[in-house]
Amino acid sequence: MLYTTDPNLAMTAVEGTIRDCEARIDGDAYKRGPAPPRGDVRIDGLPGLPPIPADASGRLELAH
Repeated sequence: MLYTTDPNLAMTAVEGTIRDCEARIDGDAYKRGPAPPRGDVRIDGLPGLPPIPADASGRLELAH
């Protein structure tokens, strides 16, 4: 598999087109799973998040 970006770079949030990101299995950039549903962030000890609209980046919702 060829990368479309440098695999040695960390992922970060940038302004631009809103899109979902595939899960990286075991942190391996070559092993990609499907993109998790929007708002499906689970952290032990914290309540679940409300659904994130398709036209929102999710960063603001996650920050709240």
